[in-house]
Amino acid sequence: MKISTYLSMVTLSILLAGCGSSSTIEEFSSSSSTINGKVIDGEITGAKVFYDINRNGLFDTNEPYAISDKNGSFQFEISNNLAQNYTIPVVSIGGVDIRTKKKFTQNLMAFREDGNNTVILTPLSTLIACNVLNNKDSDDNKKVFEYLKSAKNKYAKTFNINSDILLQNPIELGISGNTELMRINMEITKTIEELSKATKDTSKQVDNNSIKVISALSETLVDIDTQSTTSSQVLLSAIESLSQNTTDVFDENKLKVIKESTAYILDNFHNDWNTYQNDIKNEIKTNREFLELTKDKISPKIILNGNTTINIIQGTIYQELGAIAIDNKDGLIDVDINNSIINTNNIGQYKVIYSAKDSSNNQAIVSRIVNVIKAPDTTAPTVIQV
Repeated sequence: MKISTYLSMVTLSILLAGCGSSSTIEEFSSSSSTINGKVIDGEITGAKVFYDINRNGLFDTNEPYAISDKNGSFQFEISNNLAQNYTIPVVSIGGVDIRTKKKFTQNLMAFREDGNNTVILTPLSTLIACNVLNNKDSDDNKKVFEYLKSAKNKYAKTFNINSDILLQNPIELGISGNTELMRINMEITKTIEELSKATKDTSKQVDNNSIKVISALSETLVDIDTQSTTSSQVLLSAIESLSQNTTDVFDENKLKVIKESTAYILDNFHNDWNTYQNDIKNEIKTNREFLELTKDKISPKIILNGNTTINIIQGTIYQELGAIAIDNKDGLIDVDINNSIINTNNIGQYKVIYSAKDSSNNQAIVSRIVNVIKAPDTTAPTVIQV
């Protein structure tokens, strides 16, 4: 399957046009319109939110923008001509989640609906926007409205949720008692965070990697058979589909590991969600981090590559097999390996130590036994005639 991406569309120089207006950047007239909304994972403060006129996913200096405030809110002015062009997405880059106090590393994006200048940018709105952009003729208002409606219907079916609430503020819905949209957005965030670790591009540039990952996930998700599956199972099925198809975004071998780490994260997430269901609304109202109702006390899980005990011949070179570590909150994390004790010149038993620590300072340690053994005697016996 060929994965088309938001950024690849830019290289095709898609020009925007809608309601007879040009997509080029225009000077503001005396009358203008206000675009406003919120950036939500938790509420994201300090994000640069802009009207992405050339639809390249990057902020250009002549594009209208604002910085989201302490509640994730933003507003900026655009000309009335631009306001009539609904083919232009609103994009956010960076910021800090006010609940987790952590840097937010994903791009978010949303299209305005017909007649609406308020947009809520969420992980789910970004998947929907990417689905719209994956249609190469999404260059006029009528087409955007058509594709937006179609994408909402697809994702409503995919996640078994009412299409009318997909682009609403999940935190406000949660406060009112409907936490389903919030749960789905959190699952999407966790999945995208893990998928970003499997990209071929290791530059860690948020502006480039994030939107590629989300676009690839978006295109794959709409093809998933969702009968009798949960939203987390749908996301895992999408990762499986990505791992089985060649793309220019992901490393195939990394994806296999990421599927396991994502499954572990989502499983623990659901355990927490179900355990603390009655307390979630209060957590939202008191502006605390979602589901951090108890301190994370679960250590990472370290998985050795190869056997736990290996034999090597004296005098040969020891080849480290490595290990991976996955955490219930942090997903795939680094493993520290200490194999300095091994001396293959001396016969004996040595221990390689593997350790991993998560963001809550929970540590796991496992070991591998390495036996350095004498080379087998391959000399043929000498026959002596008597």
